[in-house]
Amino acid sequence: MDWEKAQECDPSLDKMLWVVAKKDPRGWAAKEMYICSSEPPYWNLDPKVAFARPCGLYAGLQIDGTRTAEQQCKAYVAKKHRTPR
Repeated sequence: MDWEKAQECDPSLDKMLWVVAKKDPRGWAAKEMYICSSEPPYWNLDPKVAFARPCGLYAGLQIDGTRTAEQQCKAYVAKKHRTPR
């Protein structure tokens, strides 16, 4: 990837590309894209927004030394279903 074309990125910071995509018969379609993330967006998830997506989307993504984002998502969803509305 040519980071010089991502002009809004700070050249002195680390960068990574994070994309949420869905495959359909025509190919892949990006649903969300973070171009200049200096850390993975899943480190600071807003549960009400992020966990509306399927928890399997976060499989294998480490938040810290003991938890994955998928585990955090499943715990949030389970708690939400137990809590009276």
